Amino acid sequence: METIIKDYGSITIPEKWEQVTLGQFEKIMSIIKGEEENTSINVVKLLAILTGTDEEYINSLPAEFVESLMARLMFLNDDPTKDSDKMATNQIFIDGELYHINYMEQMKFGEYVQVNEVTRANPLDYSSILAILCRKKDEPFDDDFAANQFQKRKEMFSKRPVTDIIPLIAFFL
Repeated sequence: METIIKDYGSITIPEKWEQVTLGQFEKIMSIIKGEEENTSINVVKLLAILTGTDEEYINSLPAEFVESLMARLMFLNDDPTKDSDKMATNQIFIDGELYHINYMEQMKFGEYVQVNEVTRANPLDYSSILAILCRKKDEPFDDDFAANQFQKRKEMFSKRPVTDIIPLIAFFL
C-alpha cells in the first residue's frame, strides 16, 4: 500500500508575547470578547490568527500537528506585561523616529471625533487609536494626515510587537 505524504509547508507561530503583533492581539481580543459566554476559545480561529493562515488551512492539518502548535502557545496564559519593565508611557521609538501622545494640551476636536468613531465601531482597534493620537513632534492631525498618513500609521502600529505597544495603551487608558 502506498503512503501519501502531504507537504503542509512552513508554519511560523509565536512562542512568546514579544512575537505577537498588536494586530494579532486585537484579533485575539476580538474573538475572546465575542466568545465571552463560552469557557473555551475557538482554537481554529486562534491558530489562524497566530500563524497568518486561514481557518480552512488549519482544519486541513493533521490533529497531531495542530496539537504540537497548541503546545507552543502556553505563553498566552501569561499576562503580556508580566516580564515587562515598561511602565505606561506616552512615547515610542519606531525605526529611529519618536512618536508620542501629546498630553501637554487637550485633545483637538478632530482627534476626539475620530477616536470616538473608532471606539464606537471597535473599542479594541488600538492601532487606529494610536494612529490618530500618537504622532511625530509637531505633526498635526488634519485632513491631509487623515487622507495620506493614517492608514500607513495604523499599519505601522499593528505590526509592532504588542509588548512594545502596551505601555502606550496603558498611558492612553
